[in-house]
Amino acid sequence: MPSARRSVTVKGVQAVLAFSRPRPPALQDLALALGLFAAGQAEAWTPFHTSLGGGSNAAAAATGAALTLPLAARRPAPVPVALAIALPVPIVAMFDPDVRLLFFGGLLPLLVVTYTLASRARPLVATAIPFAALLAIELEVAPFRKTGEIVFDWLWFTVAAGLGFVVRARSQRAERSESRVVELEAEREAVLREERARIARELHDVIAHSMSVIVVQAGAAEPLVAESPAHAQEALRSIRSTASDALGEMRRLLGILREQGDELSLAPQPSVAALEPLLAQARGGGLDVRLRVEGEPRPLAPGLDVAAYRIVQEALTNTRKHGRASSADVALRYTPAAVEIEVLDDGAGGHASENGGHGIVGMRERVGLYGGTLEVGPRPAGGFGVRAVLPTS
Repeated sequence: MPSARRSVTVKGVQAVLAFSRPRPPALQDLALALGLFAAGQAEAWTPFHTSLGGGSNAAAAATGAALTLPLAARRPAPVPVALAIALPVPIVAMFDPDVRLLFFGGLLPLLVVTYTLASRARPLVATAIPFAALLAIELEVAPFRKTGEIVFDWLWFTVAAGLGFVVRARSQRAERSESRVVELEAEREAVLREERARIARELHDVIAHSMSVIVVQAGAAEPLVAESPAHAQEALRSIRSTASDALGEMRRLLGILREQGDELSLAPQPSVAALEPLLAQARGGGLDVRLRVEGEPRPLAPGLDVAAYRIVQEALTNTRKHGRASSADVALRYTPAAVEIEVLDDGAGGHASENGGHGIVGMRERVGLYGGTLEVGPRPAGGFGVRAVLPTS
């Protein structure tokens, strides 16, 4: 039996909670309209003395129905409902100055529609509809022209409109806040996507470059193990150094993924002013690389500097991986409005397709980010060429 009592108790609590849940606005408005309609009908058919007209009960009941039932649609159609509620009383009073005016079936619906217009109507000038109806009633029905009645009616109509304006302002503020939250979330997602793409490019550039150097050096060291141990040891030391640098760079990038602090930004970023270690790695892999700097070198914007460095790195990586080249010329030209990067090799000219990976696609993205141009492809005289122009102003 205790379990049965617990079951009944749980069901009772669930029923109370279900009853207490907020109803949809349409049901709330329907309940309001029916409630005021019922109260207005009871008021119309109850005999009592009132100073606000002494007309027939049937006329009062009909007017009350016309003023209450349209409230069921007050939120989706505030202006039409306001017209439907505000017009009957002045029209009836025009033909029957002694019409009996109700409280639940007359004044309250007008106050409700005044609040609704102030809080929801567009344009706000529609809020004047119930005030115009009130003024017409006062002009047509003598009891409404009493000083006390005028003060009472205009005070409550003003209060209803004021409450509507307050609710309207709060709703607009909440809408703006929600819109701003959506915008910030979209911006956050865009930043995350951009950061993921940037990190993917960085990882590709670092790993592809370092792994290609290691593969070339390992291939060169293998026949030297027996023939020339000293040269094999030198190649293995170069492999270890390249792998160590790649591991450190990978740790830095993974740290960016894990950390949120600013201390990671203290690590030195790649720069075209420090291309020699990159070229030394390529030379260690058996590629004869020559660097030529033209123009007056000058500091570049940090992002542009990294982009220029990565373009050189990716071009040399492609040369070793796909071009089967023995030498490459790297030119860095400083002009008043741009920095130009050119990497030419003497290989077979058949580098990886742009659709096959991050390499050339990554270069295009970096160049496009700064509004530059990129030309890649086989050279007429043989080999492969990469030429990028990055505007600096």
